Amino acid sequence: MATLLFGIYTSLIMTLTPPTPDASGQDGDLLGTAVAEERAVQMPPSVQDFQDLQELTAEAEMLVESAEANRFPSAVSRDLEAALISARELQMAPFPKRGEVLATARDLAAIIKQEHDNEFRRRELGEKIEKLAEPASIAVVAFDVTGEKVLVELNEDQQFASASTYKLFVAYSMFEAVNGGGWDWEDRLLGSRTLGQCFDDMIIESDNECSERWLELVGPATVQKQMTQLGLTDTNVEWSAMRTTASDLAHFLSEVVVGDALNGNDLARLGDAMEQQEFRDGIPAGVGSAVVWDKVGFLDQYLHDAAVVKSDKGEMILVILTAGGSWETIAEAAYAVYDSY
Repeated sequence: MATLLFGIYTSLIMTLTPPTPDASGQDGDLLGTAVAEERAVQMPPSVQDFQDLQELTAEAEMLVESAEANRFPSAVSRDLEAALISARELQMAPFPKRGEVLATARDLAAIIKQEHDNEFRRRELGEKIEKLAEPASIAVVAFDVTGEKVLVELNEDQQFASASTYKLFVAYSMFEAVNGGGWDWEDRLLGSRTLGQCFDDMIIESDNECSERWLELVGPATVQKQMTQLGLTDTNVEWSAMRTTASDLAHFLSEVVVGDALNGNDLARLGDAMEQQEFRDGIPAGVGSAVVWDKVGFLDQYLHDAAVVKSDKGEMILVILTAGGSWETIAEAAYAVYDSY
């Protein structure tokens, strides 16, 4: 399919690009060539023209259908959908001109080629990260928020023990409780510690007692329901089986930290705590001077980092989950992703 697409794309470019005239030609010859070319594009399309457009349309439809299942919006996917609409309309038109068919096919082929190129780069980066992580198991999701492009998805739906990354879910639950009027940040949650103090300790120091106390009071089922409402489909907040995926954590960050699931004050509180969190040898070490809002998790063989990375390159969501990995593993994977965009 890629070879066929390249052939169609090259043919279309050559068809729509006028040949360079010989310097020795006369003005009349140049005018005659221009008139002939104009007439050619005003003529009805040939059978081959329509066949090329139909093949490109079929390929675009498959790519759009695949993109609809993706959690992260892509600028290329939106462009492809718009070009696909134009292609369908043109195929239904009663008297299309050859130039219109060729131009529409050319635009569609260019966007399809761009999407295939992006997919090749994602696969290449994923393979590089897997080699870096060996023999550990690793899952990575990276989304360029500014450029609206998935940079890599590697084992994104594989479940891992969530370790302390679940404290992000607890933090969201606390915001919901305060905004709902049932709690205040000055209310006592654990001994002398207020809800606000516990929130900071839980995110900055990865304190266990505060998050566990919250789950005792509100119940894991409450937090589970809140995560389901946010669209986390493979996350479990039950005591005996706390699990999540790189895709779910990235989706959480896209909704809560990058999106509008939190109001401005709550986002500032969460972002400040994540930026201050004490364990900086993972993603922060891998992306140099970039500003990193992240939450780590470590439990037995599991070591994770979920972050929003802000730099002069733009804003990126980056989640790295490992089993049998190390901080160095996460830092090297983060560098590979950061260097790729």
